[in-house]
Amino acid sequence: MSRIRLVVSDLDGTLLDESHQLSDELMDKVREYTTQGGLFTIATGRNWYATKHIVEHTSINVPVILCNGAILADPTTIYYESDLATGIMADLLIEAGKSGIAVLLFEHDKVFGFGSEQGIDRFCDKEKVSCETIPPRKDDLLQRKVLKVVLVGPYEVSLSLWHKHRMDVSGQYSFIRSEEDFFEIVKKGENKGKTMLKLAESLGISKDEILAIGNHMNDKEMLMEAGIGVAVSNSYPELMEYADFVCEHGWDKGVIEAMNRFCVR
Repeated sequence: MSRIRLVVSDLDGTLLDESHQLSDELMDKVREYTTQGGLFTIATGRNWYATKHIVEHTSINVPVILCNGAILADPTTIYYESDLATGIMADLLIEAGKSGIAVLLFEHDKVFGFGSEQGIDRFCDKEKVSCETIPPRKDDLLQRKVLKVVLVGPYEVSLSLWHKHRMDVSGQYSFIRSEEDFFEIVKKGENKGKTMLKLAESLGISKDEILAIGNHMNDKEMLMEAGIGVAVSNSYPELMEYADFVCEHGWDKGVIEAMNRFCVR
């Protein structure tokens, strides 16, 4: 087994504890690993705005993967960016907002939204961000450089709208269910695993030297592409089928368990 040189962890439900905080125990483990020469980063569905405070308080020493792989960036530079073509999607988003779904639009350092105030509040409370409310107008949607869209509301409603507007055959988009009521729309072909390999190549690291850790289906490609793919115990059951190792512990304690097992230096 190759020595692990790069650890890539999902954020919500993985690196963060059950209170959505960074535990002292986890911080100590990451510092220990990076002090010994290891590289550590995160791969998250969040954008930079919702992630930068975490980067500032951890020992992350390489670029981070954002918006489920649509962005690779550090505090000063965007190394990779893949935005959505919102034209075909505009009618879907406007109808979703009218149907009681919260529509969240991600730019690199901002979040905009319309639709259900309850859904927007739930999203902002979970992500610890603020969201600027905008009118649901097609011309406004077309002017924005959107990297990811999240629909917050009953999954079945979002999926029905997806099929109604034939997004599944447009060839431009794909979707991920990242929470019970989070329906994430991303550019087809973009995912955490693809961007993780871009990062590894830039660092001169082979995929066999990567440990990837996650808990939900938007982590699937990342676990599959890494030398060792790990699912923490609170993972979505289907994700565990793609993992090389399933932790006994969940959330941050699962990350610590995986690093203790595979990152001996």
